[in-house]
Amino acid sequence: MRAGDTFRLQGVADKHTWVVVSDPDQNPSQVYCVAFTSYNVSKDSTCIIQPDEFPLLTHSTCIDYFDVKILSVAALDGGIKKGLIQKRTPVPPELLRKIRDGFNSTRDTRFEYIAFLIAQGVI
Repeated sequence: MRAGDTFRLQGVADKHTWVVVSDPDQNPSQVYCVAFTSYNVSKDSTCIIQPDEFPLLTHSTCIDYFDVKILSVAALDGGIKKGLIQKRTPVPPELLRKIRDGFNSTRDTRFEYIAFLIAQGVI
């Protein structure tokens, strides 16, 4: 998996598409991922994404900065091989930048996540 790759977990209730936001080459044991979720007024409006920005979307969507998944490259690759993770279309570079930039604006994430991404030089 690389930064900007997206995936969906199979066989669980979670039907969100997740995107890799950190750089797995720098920290393969800590790969930070955030989910696309349907946008409504009760959600974080830091990063609202429209369907014309990413072809997998069918309606206004936002990023859930509160629920950051931290996985390893080994776990992701193993999940793909076992059919537990379905790889999807990667996000375009400009959308990855928009999602990453949202970490500096949202109040819905932990400082340690921001610090990790800053240390990697991705935000």
